[in-house]
Amino acid sequence: MKRLLYGAVLYSIILTISIAMPQTSLQQEPEQPLSDSVTVTFNPVFECEIDGNTFLGKIEEAALQKRNDLDYVQIKAAQGDKVLFLVFNISLLTGKDFPATLEYLAPDYDKGISPESEAIWLPEGVEKPQWNAIDGKSVVLKYDPTTLVFEGKFEFEVQKVSYKYPPPEDLPKVDIENGKFLVKLTPIPITLTDGN
Repeated sequence: MKRLLYGAVLYSIILTISIAMPQTSLQQEPEQPLSDSVTVTFNPVFECEIDGNTFLGKIEEAALQKRNDLDYVQIKAAQGDKVLFLVFNISLLTGKDFPATLEYLAPDYDKGISPESEAIWLPEGVEKPQWNAIDGKSVVLKYDPTTLVFEGKFEFEVQKVSYKYPPPEDLPKVDIENGKFLVKLTPIPITLTDGN
């Protein structure tokens, strides 16, 4: 009987100690949600409608760039011979809350005006004339300088470039609509200088 009573008292003491001690596990819970701290897989997205046709671009480049001491991102997406470039002045995102809008502005380099965001459309490949943005905007939903995840939406109107002077007044235009992207940027900025 003493053994049984001794065993019960010992069990009670062990149970009390184990309850009082902090609980640990071999599988510790991360301090942050898993989605923020570990990326197991990353699925980039790039899609839009160009002149009413679906464009599902394969991302060939998503790079940080330095131009005249400003930080830019350039995304290049291709579907067959068709190529679409998006460019963003991410220096303008410093201190902004998301979503943040970057507008297309007609460039006037003498006055220091350049687009906050723009699109360049190459419907026949890089060897043929390009179509440049004349209106539009991008809305940046997320930019994380640590993880380099960059996400947003875009819409632009682009016009075919003419190499004639003066250019014809009836150059064709197309709309780029319902655009969205989710990319992971390359970590090393490319430095570009004027004219490059």
